[in-house]
Amino acid sequence: MDLQGSSSLLQGGTTIAPVTTSPQISTYQTQPATNVLNYSGSTPTYPVYNATTYDTTATAPAQPTYYYDSAGNAYTDQASATQADQNLAAIQLAQAALNRIPNQLAIADQNIGTQYDQSKQSLDTDAANALSSFNTSSTQNQQDYRTGQNTVNSQASQDNQSLLRILAGLGAGGGSEAKYLIPSLVGNVASKGLSAAAQTFGQNAQGLNTAYGNFQNQDKTERANLENWLSSQNNSAQSTADQNKISLLQTIAGLQTNLSAASPYLSQINDLSSAVDNLAKINPQYAGSLPQYVAPSLSTFVPQGNQPIAIAQQATQPGTPSYLSLLSGLKDKTSPLTA
Repeated sequence: MDLQGSSSLLQGGTTIAPVTTSPQISTYQTQPATNVLNYSGSTPTYPVYNATTYDTTATAPAQPTYYYDSAGNAYTDQASATQADQNLAAIQLAQAALNRIPNQLAIADQNIGTQYDQSKQSLDTDAANALSSFNTSSTQNQQDYRTGQNTVNSQASQDNQSLLRILAGLGAGGGSEAKYLIPSLVGNVASKGLSAAAQTFGQNAQGLNTAYGNFQNQDKTERANLENWLSSQNNSAQSTADQNKISLLQTIAGLQTNLSAASPYLSQINDLSSAVDNLAKINPQYAGSLPQYVAPSLSTFVPQGNQPIAIAQQATQPGTPSYLSLLSGLKDKTSPLTA
């Protein structure tokens, strides 16, 4: 731009005069009155703008003080932090009690099982003794029956021989009396004896079976009662453990809801912890009774003694087959017949 010999109008119609001195960087100066920039060779000035003023001497706002519980949670007051620590300690105690429940319940079940085993062993021992007594009595009854049979048969043989000797003494030893009458009479007597022995055996066996059957029914009932008792006790212990668990979980949840606030659950912790420990003290006693087996007394079969005379006398009774030689011989005897 050629500044010599030229002129132009700027905003507001202000005339800028040409500079006749040595050329230099043009500057503009703010004119306060007319707000017109004039060209000159002096040091330029720039507009100055007011900035926000800060008071460096003012005190900074106070930062809040925080208090922490044992879990690292922050609170604005010491009381809340202290309360939170109490609640946290209570939660730990409740959790420890919760963790003890399975072991405490196992001890309770073991105590119940021990009582069950002892009662069952008593029943087993009682049943074994009853069976032994029943078998002993049954064996004795059978032996008595066989002894009675043998005795009757032995007596029948002796009676037969005695009567045959009597017949022989009468001179009828080879007749039909010896072949038919005497064996028939002896057989009748023996049959009655064997029937009496069998009746005694049957009555004894029936008594033994009835007594032992009654015992077995009582034993069965008592064993069913014992099984019901076991189930009831186990269920009761489990129910108690479950209720303790529910109460502890509710307590933990209640304490966790607001750690910094006083909680009614706090006072329950010790009681709940003691309740868990008391599970291991469950040790019920079975109050059942042992069935009693009383073996009945055995009736004894007592066979009659040798009775050849009584048998011979039967031949003289009315209606007895008339074997004349025997009858006449017996009637002629005035002294008692002997073997």
